[in-house]
Amino acid sequence: MSTHQDQSVGDSASASPQVHTARSARRGGGRWMASLLIVAAIAFSLGFIGRRWWDERPRSAKLPPDGAPRPIMADYYRMLADQFAIADPHVPAGSIVWLGDSITDFMRIDDLVESDRALVNRGISGDTTAGVLERIRRGFPAGAAACVLMIGHNDLARGADPGATADRVGEICAILRERHGVSRVLVEGMLPSTRVPPERVAALNLAVQERIRGRDGCRWIQLDDKTPGRSWDASAFCDGVHLSAAGVRQRLRRELQELRVEVPEATLKLREAANP
Repeated sequence: MSTHQDQSVGDSASASPQVHTARSARRGGGRWMASLLIVAAIAFSLGFIGRRWWDERPRSAKLPPDGAPRPIMADYYRMLADQFAIADPHVPAGSIVWLGDSITDFMRIDDLVESDRALVNRGISGDTTAGVLERIRRGFPAGAAACVLMIGHNDLARGADPGATADRVGEICAILRERHGVSRVLVEGMLPSTRVPPERVAALNLAVQERIRGRDGCRWIQLDDKTPGRSWDASAFCDGVHLSAAGVRQRLRRELQELRVEVPEATLKLREAANP
């Protein structure tokens, strides 16, 4: 009897470490599973928030293979393009049109320039040379006295080749002259930009000059030519790309000098700043 009891006690004593180990393993496994569930819940929440942000983000992407524009706000782009298509047939002949991307879109030309001509802004934020081509194939004010064209920044900022971009600028000039009867096309050089290396800006400007050289009715304007009064410093820009109020006036002042030569019969005067 005592021998059996001693054996049972011995067995219980020898089993205790095994039982303790099993219980510890179960407790450790439970903690590990709880931690895993917490991590999964956090990952799911972050994924949901990230997906919502991605779906609701402003659309600005890389230049697609077809060269179509991907403006900051696609709806804004379509809205303006559709309105321009409706309005263009009603613009009187002899108008002066500015054509380009956001650098032109953000200018309030009609508010800053006094003229006896219709002054028409056809800039759209985010546009590219391919986008402008698509727009002017759809329509443009007929018989304009002049078109001031500045385009190509967004092409280069999205990695487009300067030569191919310049080819499209040449095509834009041809369509404006031949299809829409624009008397003069003034092609402006791309300005310095913090988003495009200076060597690419220079390459585009050189290539565009080559494409329009000898083209009837088209002339190059180099805005950033380092001439006193025409050079550009940081005060001309509000974000390294777009023009400040002072920069807009500087650009317009240069353009009006050229337009007075090209359209001498037009009255063009830059309004004075109330607080220079």
